[in-house]
Amino acid sequence: QVLASILKVRGLDRLGAGTMALPPGWTRYETPEGKPYYHCLATNTTHWEAPKMPEPQPTPDIGIADVFEYKPTATELEATTTPAQQLQPMNSQEVGSRSLDASELTDRPLFGASATSGSSGTDGPRVDIFGTAGGAPSGQLDGDRRGLSGAPSWAASAAASAATSAAASAAAGAVPSWAGWLLAYAQQLFDVSTDDVVQRLRLVLVPYPKLPGGGATQDIRMRPDFYGPFWIATTAVLFLAATGNFARLVEAGSHLHFEAHYGLVGIAAAMIYGCLIAVPVVARVALFVSSEEVTNVDFRQMICVCGYALAPTIPISILCIVPVGFLRWLLVLVGLGASLHFLYEQLKDAFSVQTTWLKWTLLAAPCCGQALTYLVYRWHFFNSSPVPASGR
Repeated sequence: QVLASILKVRGLDRLGAGTMALPPGWTRYETPEGKPYYHCLATNTTHWEAPKMPEPQPTPDIGIADVFEYKPTATELEATTTPAQQLQPMNSQEVGSRSLDASELTDRPLFGASATSGSSGTDGPRVDIFGTAGGAPSGQLDGDRRGLSGAPSWAASAAASAATSAAASAAAGAVPSWAGWLLAYAQQLFDVSTDDVVQRLRLVLVPYPKLPGGGATQDIRMRPDFYGPFWIATTAVLFLAATGNFARLVEAGSHLHFEAHYGLVGIAAAMIYGCLIAVPVVARVALFVSSEEVTNVDFRQMICVCGYALAPTIPISILCIVPVGFLRWLLVLVGLGASLHFLYEQLKDAFSVQTTWLKWTLLAAPCCGQALTYLVYRWHFFNSSPVPASGR
C-alpha cells in the first residue's frame, strides 16, 4: 500500500506513452482529486499543462569528408604541440641523413589508429581513424597524409638497404669482429693531437730545460703512438737521401760533373725502417731466451720511442750539406747524442724484467740501431766520390 501511494503521488500508477514522455527536469504530480500537474525544477514553477518534448533536430546531409574534419581550439593546439611535431612525415632527406631499420618502417602508422597520452593533457589516449594523436590540426594531418602517400619510393629503398646490410653482416660471420678489433687498435696508436706530437718532439730536440712535472714524459709512456714515428721516419728517409745528393752536388762544383745517386733512398729506407722493425724483433727473441713474461715489455712504447729518437736526423742532415768534414762529424755526433739521451730517459724504467742482461739488451738494441743509422749516413752519404754524368 505504501508503494502504491508513492506511485500515485508521482503519477506512476498509470504508466503510458504520454505520461512518460516528459522533458528532462520535469516531474508529474496529482492533486487529491486526481488532477495531474507538472513541476519544472529548472525554473521552480508549476503548470497544469503537460510540457512538450523538444523536437529532434534534423540530421544535415553531409559527406564523409566533413565527418572527420577536426578544428581544434587554441588550448588544444598548445597542449598537442609535441605530438604534432612528432607526426611530421619523413621525407627522402631524412632517410638519407640516417639509417632506418625494418621495424621503424613497419611501426610507423599510415592510416591506422594510434594513441598518445601525457603531453596531450588528457587522462587517456585519444584515437581517431587517421592515426592522429593528441588532436593534431587538420592541416598538419593533410601534410602527413601527403608525405605518407609518397612513402613507397623511399620506404622500399630504405627497407632494401637495411635488409642488405643485415644479410651482409650475417654472411660475413667473424669478419667484422677482427676487422673492428684492428680498427680500434689502430685508432689507439694514431689518436694523438698536434700538441702531443710537438711536446714529444721537444723532448728529443730540446731536452733541456726539462718541463716541470714531467707531463710529456709520462704521457708518452702511457699513450705511445705510431703517428709521429711514422712521419718522422718517412721524412728522415727523404731528407737523408736528398741532403746526401745535395752535398755531392756542392762538392762537385758543377752540375755537369754530377749525377744523382737514387740508390741513397733505398739505403736510407733500409736503415730507418730496418731499425724500427729490428728493435722489437731483438727484444722478443731476448725475452724468449730469458723465459721472461712478454707482458713485462711494452713493444708499442719501444717502437714509439725509437721513432721519435730519429727526429734529430732531419735538422742534422740539412746542416751537413755544408762541405766541411769536421763540422759534419760534429753535427752527426751531436744528433746521435740527442737520440741516445732520449732513448735512455724513456726506456731506463720502462721494462719490468728481473734478468740484468735482458734489461741491458733491451736498452742496447735501440741505441745500436740509432748509432748505425748516424754512422752509415756520415760515412756512405758524404765520403763516396761523386758519380760523373755519362756522355758529358
